[in-house]
Amino acid sequence: MKRILLLLIAFALLNTGCKKYLEKSPSEGGLVGFNNVDQFDGLLNDIRITRNIFEWRNAIYASDDCFIDPDFQTASPSYLQPEAFNTWNQNELRSLTSSNGFQRGWSYMYTYNYITEKIDDPNISGSALLKKQVKAEAMFFRAFNFFNLAVEYCMHPGLNGGQYPGLGYKNTISTDPSTYNDRKTVDFTFQGIIEDLTNAEQLLNEAGKGDFNINQPWRATVISVQALRARVELYMGNYSKAFEYAKKAYTGYNFLYDMNDASLFTMLNRTTTSTSCNGIPTSVTSQSPVISNVGGSATDPNGLWNYKESYFRYVSQFAAASKLPPSQDLYDLYNTSDLRKKIFYDNNLNANNSPFTPCRKDELVSKQYMKHALGNNRSGFVLGVTVPEIMLIMAECRARGMGDGENASIILKALRKMRFPTGYVDNIGGTIKDVKEERRRELAFVMRWYDLKRYNALDNDNIIVTKRGRDDVYQLNSNVVTYKLAPNALAYALPIPEVEIILLGSWPQNEFGGVTKQ
Repeated sequence: MKRILLLLIAFALLNTGCKKYLEKSPSEGGLVGFNNVDQFDGLLNDIRITRNIFEWRNAIYASDDCFIDPDFQTASPSYLQPEAFNTWNQNELRSLTSSNGFQRGWSYMYTYNYITEKIDDPNISGSALLKKQVKAEAMFFRAFNFFNLAVEYCMHPGLNGGQYPGLGYKNTISTDPSTYNDRKTVDFTFQGIIEDLTNAEQLLNEAGKGDFNINQPWRATVISVQALRARVELYMGNYSKAFEYAKKAYTGYNFLYDMNDASLFTMLNRTTTSTSCNGIPTSVTSQSPVISNVGGSATDPNGLWNYKESYFRYVSQFAAASKLPPSQDLYDLYNTSDLRKKIFYDNNLNANNSPFTPCRKDELVSKQYMKHALGNNRSGFVLGVTVPEIMLIMAECRARGMGDGENASIILKALRKMRFPTGYVDNIGGTIKDVKEERRRELAFVMRWYDLKRYNALDNDNIIVTKRGRDDVYQLNSNVVTYKLAPNALAYALPIPEVEIILLGSWPQNEFGGVTKQ
């Protein structure tokens, strides 16, 4: 096991960036030869900027925002695996060997730990303030990755007194077994997340990085940490703290795009071609780039990094490869005047290059839209905390009586002002039901698994997720059945790929239960 960990650390460090600094072979120094803080900064840049991974892919499929109709398989057998993820298929999730969210999210831990462990060495030259900043950012992103993994692969910490299996909290590159945490409890993992965020905020303050830097949105600041802390505290049910950190973040930065500005959402280079679906003539529309101006112009290669509603740039490129069909109940939540309905879904116009597109002409297909990180030719789901999310956290805490005494409707209306036509009379209330529905509209797909787990665990909402799928997802002629995921089911801690279980020292696999098939 020790040898495997050494190899993993070496691979992660040597392949996670800063290649211009690796002029010597590993035997002659490699990363061991780092002697300047700029090198550590460059190492972290590969994660801040050039990463391309698939966090929360399985959780996005698994939530009730996404509905993979088994009939899609007729046109595209490539949808067999997505249907398996969609119906919480234990065997499929456990058998993943590559490009899985756990592997990609966990692999970066070695980079974060290398930075936090080595950067304070007195032999490392460079700015003392930059050392603090880079160390803080490594802690921040380590906490963020642990949180992402915990939401997907652990039970909610509010269940069973937080004693369900967690992820440990690996914060060193040492391979000494005594320093390598086992799974321990989910409560232990969340203690590590909170500690990292606390230390990151302090270091960033000491480094003078209190204000959000609109010109370097990929860098974490004190405000970024506060925004993430608000998300974590909300998930844990600590509503007073969630409101405290959300209000700090919102006071520090609160930019919103106005969906009334049609120039931000213009589709570019659209082409329509004739094709057929099962012999029936039809047409398909495609476009490249996906969208024009949100996040930069169509010709700006750096546009992908300038999405202005985000407190820090962190994107899952999952959506760049696949557009996801929303469930009917999600789609029906939107008022006909809601510009999000037009921009997120209705304006999609079957724009998709996938081979099964013609056969899905009348299906709902989620667009690679503004809320996703946009660039000159592709997009992805924004996993970093956004201004709308912070506004919704503030609204929810107010609705729960744990805010500042103001009515939740005030901030909901401020958000909706940018999401409805100018002059629209908005009479949304400030109840917890109002907030929950607005969260689902605004944060579709990305935050739904997070919400399902906490609503059932903390509010006893008793939400049962229901989906259709084939009895055998790999047999096109098998019967279509109904799958149900019970509230607080053990399957809410998605199965960890077995290859990862082995590499992590034979961790106990997540138990699987609470899924029924009718």
